[in-house]
Amino acid sequence: MENDIEQKLSPAGELIRYALKTGAIQLSLSGFRVNNERLSPYLFKPELLYNGEGANFLADAYVSVIVKRFADVDVLYGAMASIVAMRAVSVEGGFNIGYAFNNSKTENNDDRGSLRQLKDKRVVIIIDDVDVSESCIEAVGVIHANGGKPIGGIITFDQMERGYDYLKKADRSLSVVQELEKILKVPFFAAATLTDLIIVLETANKIGDDQIGVFLAMIIDYQRKYGV
Repeated sequence: MENDIEQKLSPAGELIRYALKTGAIQLSLSGFRVNNERLSPYLFKPELLYNGEGANFLADAYVSVIVKRFADVDVLYGAMASIVAMRAVSVEGGFNIGYAFNNSKTENNDDRGSLRQLKDKRVVIIIDDVDVSESCIEAVGVIHANGGKPIGGIITFDQMERGYDYLKKADRSLSVVQELEKILKVPFFAAATLTDLIIVLETANKIGDDQIGVFLAMIIDYQRKYGV
């Protein structure tokens, strides 16, 4: 994304700006085929955020959500890829939050022992990309099995669009996040959302970037069609 915005944004906005800069969020005039029916003007690639610099932006956004949405948290539970970000959260802003992950294939005692952080009904937040809901559902099972108490989750990016039923080839009525909340009976929030992406693009559009204006119009039109 050229003509990067210099002004200070919210932690979510800064994460979006970094994602656009590094290609973790890609924009396309021709669109990305995300399923058999939809052609999205943007594509989210979370794996490009899991590095030293990206993890700092993720951590800032996670901390912002924790402060606003969760009163007491003992442990963050997430995938191996998110360890750097979870470590950053554990020491930011005076937090003393542990982190755990499930890697049954590892032979490292420290890796296997991370699940001990969940014992004694410690309060746990799930960290996930949420491309699909199955990983969060599995996470709740692991947390319960190891003695923890899951109270909610934070996903990296909420696309705020209805899910798609590949068997019926039809839109579902709820988003992935809404379906998770319905199934797991705990709240899920996002480090950043489609609304944050639109705000960042609107800010860039104000400085006269015509191409950004085109992308912005495409994303808003996509949201009207498939948004929740």
